[in-house]
Amino acid sequence: MADDAHQRRMLEDVRSVIAWRSSNPEQPDVRLMISELGVPTQGPDVELYAQLLEKLYSVFEHCSIDAGIWAAGHWWDQDAPDPDDYKLTIFREGVVTDDAVTQVYLAHQSTDKRLNIISLAGAEFSLPQHAEDPEQTFEKGLGNINHDYIYHSDGQYGDIWEKLAESGFSHVRYAFRLELLFDSASGEFRKEDFEYFLQAIELARKAGIKIFLDPHNYGAILVPHDDVFRLAPLGSDAFPESLYHKMLVQVGEIAHDNDDVVDMVSIMTEPVNVPTNEWSSYVQGAVDAVRAGGFTGYVKWPTASWQGITSPMRYHPDGPITVNDPLGKIAVGVHLYMDLNQSGWYSSSYA
Repeated sequence: MADDAHQRRMLEDVRSVIAWRSSNPEQPDVRLMISELGVPTQGPDVELYAQLLEKLYSVFEHCSIDAGIWAAGHWWDQDAPDPDDYKLTIFREGVVTDDAVTQVYLAHQSTDKRLNIISLAGAEFSLPQHAEDPEQTFEKGLGNINHDYIYHSDGQYGDIWEKLAESGFSHVRYAFRLELLFDSASGEFRKEDFEYFLQAIELARKAGIKIFLDPHNYGAILVPHDDVFRLAPLGSDAFPESLYHKMLVQVGEIAHDNDDVVDMVSIMTEPVNVPTNEWSSYVQGAVDAVRAGGFTGYVKWPTASWQGITSPMRYHPDGPITVNDPLGKIAVGVHLYMDLNQSGWYSSSYA
């Protein structure tokens, strides 16, 4: 039972997406994941958010919903510029934070009914997410490893894997960018990034952590354009579906070769650069590409746009997309942020 109006809103949003999960009779067993659950771990309203979070975990347990906490990563640690500016991290100064929200996360680790997953951010940093205008250009390119983005691998704060395991986390959602791992023209691996990527998987193995590989590409890749860069949306000449599939086949191969560590592969996160009425048409081919790489675990597709908790009913009114998968291991991901506009910025107080 809700204690205030904000709790009622959030709980009703979650109940609505639970009902939506079962509304397509052709896809009745789809696994539902709150793949980003972002709650402030600092500020005056932490206790109130912790109380709301407790209620949500009761729903997650009862309805077998996986929760992906946003987030951990050394980007927000003491070496980062203005680390205190980011409210949602649960990892500061080399350790998991000690606050009311994080204590709720830690108290609700994975069970036989659902997973409690921590997102590890860093290998997707420095690149733009969304172009307000198709002609928008960006001066900065892909950046440099260890300076603009990190894989949390050998020599890149790799100790975080052990620290997350020691805190009780069994699963990590590992964020990365396709155009950093792969060349944006050929679709072949970028050698240095690939090596760091595999090192991170090995550190997860040593820590006893399972990984969900999750490309944070927002439905686009950053590509050179004359002397600057542009975001090329999926389906454009610079990011054709064939290139996307080539990249995903290789992600599937990595997952297959490391299937003792990799439990799930996501085809995309927050495909906001793809028109909402087109995103569904890309899902089946992307799932098939991951399967072509030999991976036999769960494959997750995101709902359209920013994946907000209320958006599936608007963008996918007939329920989850029917995805033909011979293994029957399909998951759908939505995101839940608890501020009033569900943006995750938490620019106003708890309401």
